[in-house]
Amino acid sequence: CFDRRFQDIETKTVLTDPATCMKKQVQKQAKLRESFQSTLDSTPTAYEELFEFEYTADPAALNRSVAAWTNFVGPLLQPRINQALIRDVLQAHQNSRSQPASHKDKVIGFKDVVKKIKKHDAALKANGETELLEGFIRYPQAPVAAS
Repeated sequence: CFDRRFQDIETKTVLTDPATCMKKQVQKQAKLRESFQSTLDSTPTAYEELFEFEYTADPAALNRSVAAWTNFVGPLLQPRINQALIRDVLQAHQNSRSQPASHKDKVIGFKDVVKKIKKHDAALKANGETELLEGFIRYPQAPVAAS
């Protein structure tokens, strides 16, 4: 098939039944749109959820990242998604990076931003929303007590 691209042959298409051809094209587009829509209907996945496993050896964090990656790639790989493979790939890189720095020193007016996000999230919670913004703020880590 690919070899034909390099041959010096002119090809033409004859549509003997343009109405049927167009109908089939519309059906193909509808199937593609439906497939794409199922991807759009999937639950949004945050970067922090996808890559949480890299910053800790906590098994619960690995489980959350496996679930996030399953959700993220699931619409593309259904029905053959292999969660064990995802777990194996992530586990090989678990706890391989340092924790990202707090936003406190990176966001100008950090305290004001946090207040606004909390106010925004309170309004969302009142409306029954579960996708909140506060989870995206990295707070300074509490000092670890010496043992």
